[in-house]
Amino acid sequence: MSASATQNRKPRFDISGYIDRMPEGVFSQFLLLPVYLFVIVGLGFPLVYSLYLSFFDMQLTRMDDFRFVGLGNYVALFSDSLFKLSVPATLIFMVGTTTLAVAISTGLALLLNQPLRGRAIYRVILLVPWAVPPVVNGWMWLWMFNYNFGAINHLLKKLGILSQYLNWLGLTSTAMTSIIVAATWKAMPFLTLLLLAKLLDIPRNLYRAAEMDGATAWQRFRYVTLPGIKSTLMTVIILQSMWSLKVFDLVFVMTKGQPNDTTSVLNYMVYQQAFEFMNVGYASAAAWVLTGIILLVSMVYISFLRDR
Repeated sequence: MSASATQNRKPRFDISGYIDRMPEGVFSQFLLLPVYLFVIVGLGFPLVYSLYLSFFDMQLTRMDDFRFVGLGNYVALFSDSLFKLSVPATLIFMVGTTTLAVAISTGLALLLNQPLRGRAIYRVILLVPWAVPPVVNGWMWLWMFNYNFGAINHLLKKLGILSQYLNWLGLTSTAMTSIIVAATWKAMPFLTLLLLAKLLDIPRNLYRAAEMDGATAWQRFRYVTLPGIKSTLMTVIILQSMWSLKVFDLVFVMTKGQPNDTTSVLNYMVYQQAFEFMNVGYASAAAWVLTGIILLVSMVYISFLRDR
């Protein structure tokens, strides 16, 4: 190549020089720009639009009558008899599922942390409920609680606990309990693995020192195990509480809010208003009330953690 051709050749564009001249942290934020766009478009816009719809009387059966009602949907919501049943049902489900799932998961984590024979196999088997899709989980428990053919009735009658078959999902006294059991079975594996991972981080010499000091099993749990897993335990409680407040699939598959709307949680009420009654504005208002409840519960947990 001649000297003149070399001189006339344009220099290649080098982006590294521009990156070096960027202020610290700007390039990393530039790389995150697609994520920010996804959050804004995929999450932010639906949230803002649903809040906008909550101030309108919008029904899909009469789109020509689209009226601004201000806080009318919220006022009507708090006087709605179904809403007054849905809020306690949602809180009962949250408290019941969180309490039962965390208690059982803690016990299983402690058990799997012991030097058991075949412990690795048990940990693999534990993952099975977590791998089952939520709707499949609902259908499985629907058949297990079936009045005529369900395994629950058959087993309890064989053991002599029941004298006759019980309509678990058709009685107001047992329907919510049945859904809580199904939700606990699904949530338990993940919570157990989180707690087990934290238990494995506790130094074994702390237990040996406690045994040498004459500590009982309960004292070792109270003064060694519990302080060691308390941060993870609070995380597990927060996660399960949030998931419980958003429950929909189990209620839709197992009871559809019955009997007498005692299992009609807020998320199911939102679904009914939006997709059965076509009342989109009213459903949006109910969804934002549910969002407010979730934020309130989160703030209580965060405040507790900060104080601790």
